[in-house]
Amino acid sequence: MIVAALVMLILAPVAGALAGVSGGSASVISTSGCRLLSVVDGNTVELSCPGDEVRHHHVMGLTSPPVLGARCLAEAWWGLRAHVSLRAQVWQAETLAFVEEPRAHLVLMLADGIPIHRLVPTPPPDPCA
Repeated sequence: MIVAALVMLILAPVAGALAGVSGGSASVISTSGCRLLSVVDGNTVELSCPGDEVRHHHVMGLTSPPVLGARCLAEAWWGLRAHVSLRAQVWQAETLAFVEEPRAHLVLMLADGIPIHRLVPTPPPDPCA
């Protein structure tokens, strides 16, 4: 299970690089001046904001079960699927926009003007049931 998860995490960036798609190709617009550094997991991104240190922000509207420490294979699969899907949406976007809520470490993320939570599949409430 862990090997399959690692292969999927490695395969997505390699496939994106081969297709000529990269996270750096999207222009970033931010009402708060924040810049996307990386996708941490299926519902968390790392942002660099002016006057603040680099930190992780949860993306509003996204839920993602854990990959490592999952209770069952289905939960790990949904966590991996959310992570890969969020990365794919970031790579394919022409523009990314962020509206940050710094006190709660939350961010509303828009890809080409569409809220990202509408583009990423939502896992079932309890994938292990």
